[in-house]
Amino acid sequence: MGWNTTAIFAADWTTDRLLELAPDDVRARPTGRLVGLDEAGSAFPGGRLYLREHAGWSQLWDPDLRVMPFSPDPGRDGLAAPGTRVLGVIFGSVSSTYGFWYVDDGKLVRQIVFQEGEPVQDDGDPLPVESQVEIPQWGPDEDFVFAVIGAVTGYRPDDEPRYAVYEVD
Repeated sequence: MGWNTTAIFAADWTTDRLLELAPDDVRARPTGRLVGLDEAGSAFPGGRLYLREHAGWSQLWDPDLRVMPFSPDPGRDGLAAPGTRVLGVIFGSVSSTYGFWYVDDGKLVRQIVFQEGEPVQDDGDPLPVESQVEIPQWGPDEDFVFAVIGAVTGYRPDDEPRYAVYEVD
C-alpha cells in the first residue's frame, strides 16, 4: 500500500480539539464507523478524516491533506502553549515526500522533510531515533516516519488500532 496522508499526534488533547486544527471550510461529522490504519492512511475513498485517542495521545489522520501538520507558524491554535507536545507527520509515497515536525513544551524542537530522498527542510537537532533507523538507498520512507512516531508517542502501527471515521463536507 502507498502511504499518502498527514497525521497529527497531540499529547493530552481530545480529538475534538484536534479537529479545530482543520481549516474553517472543513466540516467533519462522525459516521459511527471504525476502520483500521490501512484505510486511515489511504486517500481512498476520500473526503474523510480519521481520529483516535490512545495512551494519552489523540491522532488525526487526513489522507486528503487538508489539515497540514507543517505550519510556518507553530504557534497557531495553541501549539506553542507551554506543556504542549505535538508530532505532525507527512507520508507521500507518490511524491516520495516524508517528514515530521515535533513541538515539545510548546517549542518547535525538530522539523525535517525529505523529498525524493533529499532533505528540503531541516531545522533543529536530530532526535535520537533518526540515527537508529536504517535508511534505504532511496532515502527515508514510511519506516522512518513510523519509527519517529513510535519513539515520540509509543505508538506502533501493528497495534491494530481502530479509527473513528468522519465525513468531510
